[in-house]
Amino acid sequence: MTTNLMVFIAGDNDLDTFGDSDVKEMMSVQNTGNNLTILVQQDHSATARDSETKRYVIRNGKKESILHMGETNTGDSNTLIDFLIWGMENYQAERNIVVLWNHGGGTRDELFVGYENNLTNAYMRSIATVNPSLGNRPSIFPEELRLKRITELMKKYEIEQGKPIRTISRSEAKAILFDDEAKDFLDNLELKDVFTALPTKVDIIGFDACLMNMLEVVYQLRDYSEVIVGSEELEPGKGWDYNALIKFLIENPNASNEEIGKAIVDSFIASYADNRKLKVTLSALRTEPLNNLAQLLNNFAYTILRKEKSIRRKFLPIVDETQTFDYRSNEQIYRDLKHFLILTRESYEDEEIIEAIDALLSGLEEVIFYNSTKNFEHAYGLSIYLPLMPTMSNFAINVFSALDINSAENAPYWLKLFKQIVNIDSEENDIFGKEPLNMV
Repeated sequence: MTTNLMVFIAGDNDLDTFGDSDVKEMMSVQNTGNNLTILVQQDHSATARDSETKRYVIRNGKKESILHMGETNTGDSNTLIDFLIWGMENYQAERNIVVLWNHGGGTRDELFVGYENNLTNAYMRSIATVNPSLGNRPSIFPEELRLKRITELMKKYEIEQGKPIRTISRSEAKAILFDDEAKDFLDNLELKDVFTALPTKVDIIGFDACLMNMLEVVYQLRDYSEVIVGSEELEPGKGWDYNALIKFLIENPNASNEEIGKAIVDSFIASYADNRKLKVTLSALRTEPLNNLAQLLNNFAYTILRKEKSIRRKFLPIVDETQTFDYRSNEQIYRDLKHFLILTRESYEDEEIIEAIDALLSGLEEVIFYNSTKNFEHAYGLSIYLPLMPTMSNFAINVFSALDINSAENAPYWLKLFKQIVNIDSEENDIFGKEPLNMV
């Protein structure tokens, strides 16, 4: 089977040198054979010796067909779309693997106007509030398309609240592919737009970035890839082991997408074996069962809302004990979904609630087909956004609500339960005490 490995390196930021290192890993394999084509688009920081974007093919340890593209904006969805369509049309293959390489921020949409590496000994692909290399000035500002989308969401919020809301002048959503020079990035809504624009579904989407294996994020991509690979936790700066991945693809050209997903996970974890204290995770997910998982999540939430009167009081200690992942050192807002469900199950004796939890856990096992961690006890492969305290702005909740998982067709009762837990629901729980609905 022929395979395209398409790696989109958004290196116009403080991860630039790590991008160069990963390209060297790709070039370290001297015989790539006839079944694998490695396609790379790499943008560089403005401070690099050669800051322009290049698109090229890597074969047998060398760069070929180098296209000099000048300065590009990796935060513009069209830049990524153009690269992927170029790869698919010019290097047709039976399998397409897409790797998105950059900082990652997961699913929280909020007023964060810049980013930097974690202030640790090892650089991390994570988000913070300012970039010291820019003199503590914000490094991200809105592009026209995102501002239009955000404005539409704000108008909706104004109607709901019945009062005027401040004008949007800065970007208020974030996800991945940050570009310091263009001062732009892809939000979670745009990320879906990229794969919607492609002529065909891809086989594997990989996030070589922090915090992206979240239910809210992967659900956006459920129709566009068979397998998704990413991390619940922060990723170290050097990211994936591309040498090991490429060797696996060469030696196993007919491996299934799930076998490749497992190989990515295993090689990533193994590459950090010498660092005994480092905490890392990586998991591989099936997308096909995600629609069923959303319905099971909705049923679980509805059952809780119908039977539990004091939701916040009941769930605060559960949330507090759930495994967290380091969004930032002072905000632990991403939590492992399976661990949350296990702890919830231990807190109830009601048979209907336990039945709903067990069904949801079974559905979760269908999605997470492979998971590996280091120095984690309760990281099972898929996280959710669940802060202990109500730290989201009202507008951020409106953006969060626009994600597919929270729509009326998917898991609206989960969104209701989420709001009840974090104490940001202005409406009473009108479901309590009602008869059950015919749900999954």
